[in-house]
Amino acid sequence: MCSRERFEEKLKQSQLAIDLLKDVENRTLRSMVMEHYIEELFGIDFFKQILIPPHPYGRVRRKKFTKVIATNEYNFNVASRIIGPKGSTVKTIERYSGCRVKLINTRSNPLHVKIVAKDYVNVAKWRIEKALEGIQHVLNNENYNVSLNQLGELAVRQGSCEKPPVSYHYRLKAFNRNDEAVNEENEEDEKELTAILFDSDDENDENFQ
Repeated sequence: MCSRERFEEKLKQSQLAIDLLKDVENRTLRSMVMEHYIEELFGIDFFKQILIPPHPYGRVRRKKFTKVIATNEYNFNVASRIIGPKGSTVKTIERYSGCRVKLINTRSNPLHVKIVAKDYVNVAKWRIEKALEGIQHVLNNENYNVSLNQLGELAVRQGSCEKPPVSYHYRLKAFNRNDEAVNEENEEDEKELTAILFDSDDENDENFQ
């Protein structure tokens, strides 16, 4: 469970980063410093693992997999949890796995998550498995680790912007007598999702190196 102390700790870290960023006047430099603070303070430990792919064999192939998620089985917005503030979480999953991860029909139930990897056959399969593991880790949100870090990151992004971003709210709504969070909710503006939609007929490999 998430304690009040952990919740307040993340908010303090957010405020510290915001205060430090106020001293950086150059917009480009401030953006770079902000990303550094976000990674240091709110990066999810699971994705900091160093992965070693298996020895490749066979030919290079483009492999696809679609994960179907019953969103009504979760008490939070599944799409926004996977996407994260400004798309940062889904980008982290992509870097971690080496796959493209795109959400289809983010308002629908079930939600379809399309995963695409281009590599040697066995490596592509391994990359897709890692993407699935990353998605599941985000959804499991063990000890509220993911949602708390997303909350902290969001606070920094909003606090360091000259103009307020579109609404994207992550909040822990209540604490019980043991100072444990008993309900959490996240909401996102529809504009936050438009860049994450995926054309299922897309065969363009330009995002692969």
